[in-house]
Amino acid sequence: MSGSMIAKISEKQLKKCPAVVHLSITKKCNLNCKECYYKGKENPELVKRIIKDIAISRVKAVAIGGGEPMLHPNITDFINFLVESGKIVSVTTNGTICKPIDGVSKYAISFDVIHEQTWKSPESVITAAKTYSEVAEVWINHILTTREYLKRVLDVLGDYASTITLLALKPIKRIDIELWFDAIELVKQYGLKVAVDACVAEITGIGKCRQGTVSMSIDADGSCAICSNNRSNRVMYEGIEKSWKKIRRTCPFNLKKLC
Repeated sequence: MSGSMIAKISEKQLKKCPAVVHLSITKKCNLNCKECYYKGKENPELVKRIIKDIAISRVKAVAIGGGEPMLHPNITDFINFLVESGKIVSVTTNGTICKPIDGVSKYAISFDVIHEQTWKSPESVITAAKTYSEVAEVWINHILTTREYLKRVLDVLGDYASTITLLALKPIKRIDIELWFDAIELVKQYGLKVAVDACVAEITGIGKCRQGTVSMSIDADGSCAICSNNRSNRVMYEGIEKSWKKIRRTCPFNLKKLC
């Protein structure tokens, strides 16, 4: 969802309902990444209810993730339903299951050394990025660790992506500010747009985190928080507007100590 579109949403409306919902529809994944903390229980029937609630709500955009959302047997039905309801839908995927779905505006493909299996053998990710780029916008989610690894991402997938989202591994222990600014310039040199992890944007002064102000995270087990990285102090889903009012707005990270 673009910043210009968010700007058109009134503060009065945002007090009642988020503009964006980040929804995990499954915890299942065909990879077994060591650093992943999105594993756990899920509630398929509640996920179906949440999809219906979003469709009739004032939510503008839905970012569908997982686990690996392409494994969900109802993902096409979910997306069709949301698109027909007027929602902007994006999907975050590990890129191993190439499944174009009508109506998806953006595919965000995770590709970095943390996803060890695809990092070592990127053939499926390349196929997915190429295929998706023909029908929608492609973003690459990259957990930044070194300049060399970022350069590999740009060399392998840069021809198919419009934007690279630079992310920090959570929980953040420390930020190398010089590396981050160097990485931003490198992405620009390849002619791509760059988005920066909300936490890092706050630390470096590049921008502001708007999670909990504009967006809300809902997990596949029905727990809600300001962002998916907040793994504690989550509240159980009670409807879009009620859950939006109840989630804690306190950031789980002490960002001032990380630079």
